[in-house]
Amino acid sequence: MTPQHPVTPSLASIIFVRIHAFAGRAVAEQARLKEQLASVVTQAIAALPDDDRVVLETQDALAIVMLNDARKVLKAASLVQAASADTPFCTGVNFGPVTVQMDEHGTEGLFGDGLFCAANAADYADPGGLSATRAFRDALADSAPEMAHTLVPAGAFTDAQARTLDVFTPDPQARGRRRRKLLAIATAGAVAILAIGYGGRIMRLEVIRAAQPATILFDIKPQGEIFLDGVVKGRTPPLAQLEVKAGAHSVQIRNAAFPPLIVDLHLDPGERTTIAHKFVTVRKTASPPAAKHEGFWQDLGRKFGIQ
Repeated sequence: MTPQHPVTPSLASIIFVRIHAFAGRAVAEQARLKEQLASVVTQAIAALPDDDRVVLETQDALAIVMLNDARKVLKAASLVQAASADTPFCTGVNFGPVTVQMDEHGTEGLFGDGLFCAANAADYADPGGLSATRAFRDALADSAPEMAHTLVPAGAFTDAQARTLDVFTPDPQARGRRRRKLLAIATAGAVAILAIGYGGRIMRLEVIRAAQPATILFDIKPQGEIFLDGVVKGRTPPLAQLEVKAGAHSVQIRNAAFPPLIVDLHLDPGERTTIAHKFVTVRKTASPPAAKHEGFWQDLGRKFGIQ
């Protein structure tokens, strides 16, 4: 299916499994670890319905996007983690928006902040470990509060877009019990991974990150009409922000009583910037009253003591 119009993002759970320090490993070791990772992920998702999951592959990672409820997603992620003992696999879990879009090569794929934050959570995890974002923990608390309690705070980190993300990890004791129960899933050998849904398209994480929109926030007083690249977008207030594609933009803010404000921007993917301006009337300072000049005869009379 090729979307002809912008698609509203859908909320999904994402498990992102990355091979730690992949670039620094020998080619043969890279190939072996990728085969091992494929085997682990295949077995972890085997019990999930085929029609509501999609597996995406990058050079050093696999991402599983699922529409199941959060408890099934945590179980699948726990299976991945249990089978990742003594491996350099780092697992991140997130709940967030994804969309089906065409990339710059005309290939249809999944994009969205949900994937980006899952990758960040995986970067935070230690080899063999699992990190979940607050968004996923909150989604889990809605459907399975008793399972949400097994995720405990592990700290916070700032991602490439200067956002602070709270991270949670399974309780060490609960993780140990699950590991003993789930280690049986780890088997040797490589299993081919087929991306299920959307035609089995494979995309790279770099394309996902490049698709992140930028955000322009407005703090205009008392009000102004917003033009983005010559197109009117509304009046602020109530308009408070605009999401735009990364790159160069010209913003013009008009108030009929004042000269327009023109701001040229160049925004990176995911960047947030604020335009603040106050339209005010500059009051002219009144000139002091001119001194009264006395007539010639009055001045002369004063000098000679006549007055």
